[in-house]
Amino acid sequence: MLDIKFLRTNPDIVKQNIKNKFQDEKLPLVDQVIELDKEYRESKTRAEALRAQRNKVSKQIGALMGQGKRDEAEAAKKQVTDIADEMAALSEKEEQLSREIRNRMMVIPNMIDATVPIDVKMELVPKKSTAEVNYYNVSFATFGGRRVYGWLSEPKNLSNGPYPVRLCVPGAGIGASGTSVVPGEISMVLNVHDYVQAEGPYGTPEQKKLLDDENRRWGEKYGVKGYWHSGIHLGREEYFYYAAILGITRAVDWLAARPECDKRDFTYSGTSQGGGFGLILSALNKSITSSAIYVPALTDLLGFRVEGRQSGWPRLVEAQRPENKAAAEKWAPYFCGVNFARRVKIPVRFVAGFGDTVCTPAVVYAAYNACPSK
Repeated sequence: MLDIKFLRTNPDIVKQNIKNKFQDEKLPLVDQVIELDKEYRESKTRAEALRAQRNKVSKQIGALMGQGKRDEAEAAKKQVTDIADEMAALSEKEEQLSREIRNRMMVIPNMIDATVPIDVKMELVPKKSTAEVNYYNVSFATFGGRRVYGWLSEPKNLSNGPYPVRLCVPGAGIGASGTSVVPGEISMVLNVHDYVQAEGPYGTPEQKKLLDDENRRWGEKYGVKGYWHSGIHLGREEYFYYAAILGITRAVDWLAARPECDKRDFTYSGTSQGGGFGLILSALNKSITSSAIYVPALTDLLGFRVEGRQSGWPRLVEAQRPENKAAAEKWAPYFCGVNFARRVKIPVRFVAGFGDTVCTPAVVYAAYNACPSK
């Protein structure tokens, strides 16, 4: 979340940052926060003045009583009571203003790191393109010098748009090796991995080797077994998914800004890891109009705190070394699907698997019950 002092003194910079993220619908929030913050600070100033006045009058009461000026003392007591009432009303007002400011600040996006341009790369793949659809390998720069990689298919005649958009992040493990090719639709699938996926059907030896190499690299660095457990004990920015989330969010923003995309039909669907990303993206990207969330992973990450309850995949805290668990428990909630579900306002379909022992029904219902949308 942005520092409100930065927003107060740099509103134009914050607005330009919102435009750079293709989230123009959030622009009015900046002026709203500035007005609410002004009202909040005026209320605080008034309360401080009243507190000083109350202390001054309170000290006079004893002296007036000692001088036998009972009527004046009673008037002073009433004045103190009136001041206390006004201060209580101001305190309640400040709490309400603080909530309204925070709610808006949570939606205003953080500043883009100027050192990390989105650097979109699109490579046409003729052998996967058709007479009606162009097929591309795509990638986008993200945090820490990494990139996110995926595929985009779109109609060749973009002038006949806008076209409905279908988004997906695949489940954990090997991930996807392509996207669908549907005439009349724009489709984008993005993997979380830090490498270019090998071509071929799901599960080829080369794809398995790429995943094993990634797990080994991250596991050796952070003392865990898989990319999905890596770095959380050192902080938000160190966790593997941090860069993936930022990169995929930027990619969705980029796609939503294209005029050939139908802003009224911009949907997401994903399963397991992809279900968790569906909660994240549906909370962060206001361009998404509806989502289908199948057995979401990365959700209810602190479920283990309840006796007899199992945390959602990847059992993030439990998988850490004993000496790292307390730190992991501190940072895990930032990535929990329940945290994001509270901010989802679009129509969402949740799907639970009552025989699922990885992303259990309790995990799904934790997100479902937290989601305010219909």
